[in-house]
Amino acid sequence: MGDVDCELDCGDIDCGECLSVCCSSACDGGGGYGGGAWPYYPYHHHSSGGDRCTCLCYCLLLVILLVLLVVPYFVVFPVHVTVQGASLARLALAGPNGTALAYDVSLAVAVHNRNWASLAKLGAVDAELRFAGARIAGVRMQGEGSSREIEPGKADVYHVAAAGESAQLGGDGVAEFVKESAAGGVFRLELKLSGEVRYPPHTRVNRLEAACPLELPLSSPAFMKKVECV
Repeated sequence: MGDVDCELDCGDIDCGECLSVCCSSACDGGGGYGGGAWPYYPYHHHSSGGDRCTCLCYCLLLVILLVLLVVPYFVVFPVHVTVQGASLARLALAGPNGTALAYDVSLAVAVHNRNWASLAKLGAVDAELRFAGARIAGVRMQGEGSSREIEPGKADVYHVAAAGESAQLGGDGVAEFVKESAAGGVFRLELKLSGEVRYPPHTRVNRLEAACPLELPLSSPAFMKKVECV
């Protein structure tokens, strides 16, 4: 196969056209620069236009390589939290004055690492369950001083269970419970997460904050619809 003569002046035509034509010939392993396997260095030239196009090819490939290898380690995305499943076995007014809530709830909380190069290393994480703006339960999902690594592109699932009796709701909370009970027994709860996360090799400690709105029917075996947290 003869030498390929890339007689194009990159200053006179669109650079995209120049790259598409010249890269397919000058940068091809079977092209006119000795027919060797790519990458290689040309040892004879046909025109200044061909030289310039070949140079652009190498520069473009270098930029792509840098983006693929370097950027993912400097640009990190915060973890994303979802509730994968939940069950509400009990939710009822309790206490001497009927102003507290007796509860029994189980949740499967997934923490997704959306990065494809960096680990997500979770520190202490606390979960708080709320009803009508009032805190009814708190659980430590992961203890102080411990850590859990989530591989890039993967998710870890935490199983959270809480049962007991809350502090007093107050008049507004009791009224909201009665209202939702009369409307069919689907209760609007909120799960709030707070904690710390790092993305090695970065050493900075980032805050993990998420709020998950839940609508749970009473005594259901499972609530499988995935809930996005913000």
